[in-house]
Amino acid sequence: MKSLRKAYQKIFMPSDPTNASFEERLAEVERHELAQIPVVCEMVRSCRDSLAENRRGICKFGQGSRSRGTIL
Repeated sequence: MKSLRKAYQKIFMPSDPTNASFEERLAEVERHELAQIPVVCEMVRSCRDSLAENRRGICKFGQGSRSRGTIL
């Protein structure tokens, strides 16, 4: 559970959100030792799948949109 939490924080709650894009944060987690943990791999795969064409995407809050969130 700690590994999943750490990966989630690296992807969705970066310490410097202006430093890396969402895709770059996913790639960082894939390069990290967390990538050896199956549930973390599944979460990263799910995030990547959500970015595929014809998919709804992941909602990002607080990115300057007039609405409450924007879709990646």
